[in-house]
Amino acid sequence: MLSQDAYSAALGAMLEGNYRYVSIDGETTQFEWERKETSLWLKPFLDQIALPTNDPRSIAQVIGSRLLELWDDADDGVRCVAYC
Repeated sequence: MLSQDAYSAALGAMLEGNYRYVSIDGETTQFEWERKETSLWLKPFLDQIALPTNDPRSIAQVIGSRLLELWDDADDGVRCVAYC
């Protein structure tokens, strides 16, 4: 099993190689967002998510699922506010 860091690096390498059929999930996006000061991959991931060829429902699902999980945490939504 890959660590989250190794998985992010693999996705980032595919994007660097202009491989466009890359599935970026909410968990990986959140992982990179939480280390946004040092992340090599956050901007390419967000750029990939923002492509106009992506299905809007899929994008809403990725973003919505992350926000719901963040809001549901025991910190009363503090992480959700920071994420947004």
